[in-house]
Amino acid sequence: MEKIVVAVDPDTDPAGQPALEWVIVRAQERSASIELLIVIPTARGPHGDDLIQSAAPYLAEVQRAADLTRTRAPASPVTVSLRRGNPATVLLAVSWRADLLVVGSHPTGPLARVLRGTIALQVAGRSECPVAVVPADWSPGETTGVVVGWTDDATADVALDLAASEAAAAGTRLTIVNSWGQPFVGDITSAPDLLEVLRELVDAAARRVRSAHPGLVVDIDFEPESAVVRLVELGRRAALVVVGSHGRGALGSLILGSTSHDVLVNMPAPVIVVPSPGGRITSLSEIPEEQE
Repeated sequence: MEKIVVAVDPDTDPAGQPALEWVIVRAQERSASIELLIVIPTARGPHGDDLIQSAAPYLAEVQRAADLTRTRAPASPVTVSLRRGNPATVLLAVSWRADLLVVGSHPTGPLARVLRGTIALQVAGRSECPVAVVPADWSPGETTGVVVGWTDDATADVALDLAASEAAAAGTRLTIVNSWGQPFVGDITSAPDLLEVLRELVDAAARRVRSAHPGLVVDIDFEPESAVVRLVELGRRAALVVVGSHGRGALGSLILGSTSHDVLVNMPAPVIVVPSPGGRITSLSEIPEEQE
């Protein structure tokens, strides 16, 4: 059973949180265990000293979210947890025991810093598990399909495998985006041969996915354009976009943090960022649960 940890915004009605709604819809379609997490941020006094805030209002909000989740997804076990501290540090700490960490991009609340700019990428790229970021305006709709960025890189292969599993589970098609800006310098007469090699690489990746998921419809988008542009354009018509957090292949710019960042900033759909394999962090310890 998939273990999902979703960050709940205590400043927003649980019924109006797209990240929580996305998790509920997901749990209705497949088996999942859901942990609802609220972070109690550190408050500063007038002289810079730490103030211990009461956990009671936060606990009330996470319980409301739990009641909603249990009602809408009755087959899914639901637990709640409160943590104190820096939201990014807390999210990284709990990612060790999750299969998927889900956060929203709502611009208010204590998680706001985690959901924008470079901190979002730090969480996604350093997380032990994949991180799903859900747009603030997301709602269940008619969009279908999974779009994934791919290049000849280990992280991209992990992202491709996850995207294929997502598409197969949803019974929808998978589009592999293999794009570039201007990868060639010097003698351009070698470009056709290089393009042929690159096309064969993505074709081989597509064949591997089709073999692992018989019946899955796999398309290839192989274009001389910006990877961000292609991912965002195709993502507008998709239910999910998947990207890796790092890349060091021939088309490494496709999966670098800057591309993931730009996709998240433009966020055409829910985006899952897959961490680099073997990048586990050992310096962060688990933050104890709130005991109040």
